[in-house]
Amino acid sequence: MSLPTHGTSAASTRVTALHHFFGISGYELFAVREGVLIADALQQAAHLMTSAVDAAYRTADEAGTPTAFAAAYLAETALGCVRAAADAIVREDQAIPSDPAGFLREAIEDSRQKASQARTAKMRTYHEGRVSAFQIAIAALEG
Repeated sequence: MSLPTHGTSAASTRVTALHHFFGISGYELFAVREGVLIADALQQAAHLMTSAVDAAYRTADEAGTPTAFAAAYLAETALGCVRAAADAIVREDQAIPSDPAGFLREAIEDSRQKASQARTAKMRTYHEGRVSAFQIAIAALEG
């Protein structure tokens, strides 16, 4: 199944599917909307889970039962998983340039400028060769 996308990296372009939940008598009352960026959905889930963890620990303190503390621990573990997933998406977005050939285009402009300012034919030829090499690399990246 392919997901609709928008944005730059694979991680940041995945979006939520419509998901109904919490209902009675066969009718679902709430739903997660379709099309929300996964990173945004995870951030919202982390906020909700933080509230759930706080409530679970307050309840566990009041009840004092092992089951109540187990529920609080499980909620905190789920919150850790959500935060880890959200952090991974942020790191991937920061690591992947939106234009993978962008640095090559910048290098082409730099080499063209240096070729035009070269004092010797040898240096001009060197920089023109770099331009050609970068153009070949861009063509390979872009298919």
